[in-house]
Amino acid sequence: MKTLSTKLVMLVGNILFFSAALVLSGMTTALAREHAAQQATIDELLRLDSQAALVAAKKNIFGVTQQAQADVGASSQPSEGNQVLAIYGVGKILTAEVLLDSEPHVFKNSRPRPVWGPTLLYRLERIVPPCVHLKKTGQPHVICLRKGR
Repeated sequence: MKTLSTKLVMLVGNILFFSAALVLSGMTTALAREHAAQQATIDELLRLDSQAALVAAKKNIFGVTQQAQADVGASSQPSEGNQVLAIYGVGKILTAEVLLDSEPHVFKNSRPRPVWGPTLLYRLERIVPPCVHLKKTGQPHVICLRKGR
């Protein structure tokens, strides 16, 4: 028959074993989540790069892109004082810095309203480099980067 102290030692050992297993399980889960987030970013970059290569290939073969055909009818000439200063980032964090009515604004692909800027008249539809597609009072506005930028 085991003594009380032996049973106590076995009980404490089991508790320590299972506690360590739970801690390691949590660390493994956290590492797996971090790896999945990094993999998603890599996959998105590869997907965007593939799309850009396909658009470039179509442009070289046919001399026109589908996006340019879809934009017919939208105002592609910038209004006075409207211009794209920069487009950077990928996916949901794709960001466009634009001058609207000569005032600086920053739009993120994931939000229709500007994240920075004095006016809320413009709503972001999408950012498709080198252009930013906006709506102002229901009217589409397409503003593109100027050549040489």
